[in-house]
Amino acid sequence: MIRGGDYIHLASKWSLLNRAGEPTWRSAISRAYYGAFHCAQEFLVEDLGITELKSGKTGSKHFMVQQLLKYTDQPVAIEAAHRLEALREHRNSADYDLDDGSAGTQTLSKHAHWEAVKISDLLRQCAGLDDRAKDEMRTNIEKSRKIRGI
Repeated sequence: MIRGGDYIHLASKWSLLNRAGEPTWRSAISRAYYGAFHCAQEFLVEDLGITELKSGKTGSKHFMVQQLLKYTDQPVAIEAAHRLEALREHRNSADYDLDDGSAGTQTLSKHAHWEAVKISDLLRQCAGLDDRAKDEMRTNIEKSRKIRGI
């Protein structure tokens, strides 16, 4: 089964190809984001037991995963959420702003890979917390969802 880290590894390979060109570097940015996004989902589902990752209000699993990380009230998870949000913006530019050459550079693809690794590391830190801390994160998510009606 493929995991988020597999996409991050692929992004690393593609971002280091010096003569690959813009399409490959844009794809590396996209894979870096999706790798980090899947790592976030894996943390929420496997470590916190959160199974509902989509909101009827927003309809976006991508937005909801970021929000759920913020709802934990855990500083490391919140940092991961903010980094994931910024990386998503780079991914959107890489995938949709084809007339913007600056959205598909090798430098940006390396940065996107580094960000994905950082997000993955932050989520591993959260996963390594004791059960009491994880219960607190889960409770904070449930309270936030109830308050917001999502």
